[in-house]
Amino acid sequence: MLLQQVLTAGCILFYSCIAAQSLFDRIDPVPAENPVLAKDPDTLYYPFNKAGLQLVIINTYDLWRKTGELYDQMYPRSGSWFMDHGSMPRNIYLWRTRSGEIVKRYHSPPTDSLHLRNTGYTNRSNFESIGVDVRDYHDFFGRFKIYGENNYEGLVNLEGEIVLPAVYEYIWGPHVYAALIFGELPAKLHVRKDGKVGMLNADLTELVPPVYDKINEYELTGTHFKVIKDGKYGAIDQTGKVLVEPRFDELSLIHDSIVIGLVYHDSATLQKIRRNNHWDEGYQIKDCRVFDPDFRVIADLKDYEYICYWATNQFIVKKHGQFGVLSPTGSVVIPLEYDRMVFTEGYFLAEKKGRCGLINTAGKVVLPIDFTQVEIYGKAVYVVKDGLTGVYNDQFRLIAEPQFTERRWEMGRYILTRPDGSEGFVDHSWKEDAYYQSPEGTIQKL
Repeated sequence: MLLQQVLTAGCILFYSCIAAQSLFDRIDPVPAENPVLAKDPDTLYYPFNKAGLQLVIINTYDLWRKTGELYDQMYPRSGSWFMDHGSMPRNIYLWRTRSGEIVKRYHSPPTDSLHLRNTGYTNRSNFESIGVDVRDYHDFFGRFKIYGENNYEGLVNLEGEIVLPAVYEYIWGPHVYAALIFGELPAKLHVRKDGKVGMLNADLTELVPPVYDKINEYELTGTHFKVIKDGKYGAIDQTGKVLVEPRFDELSLIHDSIVIGLVYHDSATLQKIRRNNHWDEGYQIKDCRVFDPDFRVIADLKDYEYICYWATNQFIVKKHGQFGVLSPTGSVVIPLEYDRMVFTEGYFLAEKKGRCGLINTAGKVVLPIDFTQVEIYGKAVYVVKDGLTGVYNDQFRLIAEPQFTERRWEMGRYILTRPDGSEGFVDHSWKEDAYYQSPEGTIQKL
């Protein structure tokens, strides 16, 4: 019996071959006192508004979905019912008086004999827990709902009046996570027209004309929008004012709310970086512009072969084959005189003429550029010079001169072996109490 009812209702909805009376007989409202079914109701009833009208929303999506799922289960080898019948239908909106007279309707076939629950009933309190896949259940700012006409979308208010004509291809609200991250939702709507995206204010006036390919909220300083136009990135503020023209291949928020814009010499480099999802593979950068939180330019770094940011409020750069470090304003922190440079464990590992050492973020050499290998591990710094391993502590005090030909890990210790076979070790078992014991048995705390 149930199967027959569901199949019958599906035919009613999509082929309009049976009177609307039967459709609304099938779509029975779910009582609010049922905590399980109330999360997926077929019909929702608003309280009466000040004009004495009650909004009733009939969820056509559930019927469409259940009909399709049942058909696909019965005929698993045939084509999908959903593919044959297109996108989901819109919810039906009805406004009725206290006497039950329907005075406005959207997305509904004309009929005056709808079997709805009595006019005093409401389940408005259940709205917050339902309908993530039926977006027009939800209000925009508690005042507007989407209505459709000729495959375009507009808005009606809760009195059923058209407040935004159906001229947009799609309308959507603020990002659902914005309230969790920033504590509030911006009073803005996103719209798409002719394939381009813009924004409306809460009063539905146009804030940003639909000229962008995409508008990303909260990817910059939390109060600005990143925009994409013709594949290039820029920024606008909350009023729609253009702060950064869309001309960059990347626009990223970094340390202390600083924003950087990058332009690459060629698209192949850009595609490589985007595939790896990490912009710091910064080779072949044509232009790097640094902005403060208000998007004032604080540095214009041009013609570097490499620019890389490392969460130290500084940039590793390369020019004419030499590496150094700059501040966000472009001043030199470490001169561009090194053959290689990377950031590791809070220090810059710098290499020059085959020798390497460590430089701190203030630009001071803390470990001489005198070794062929440097590795920081816990409270120890292991160095290699002329093929022999030595040890410094994390304050760069010499613990053991380079004298060991082998270093191997064994049960929380690095075992160090001299050419004559005698062994010492660095014990890392207790990180705060790491110590070195020489082959002669002398102990030094790191």
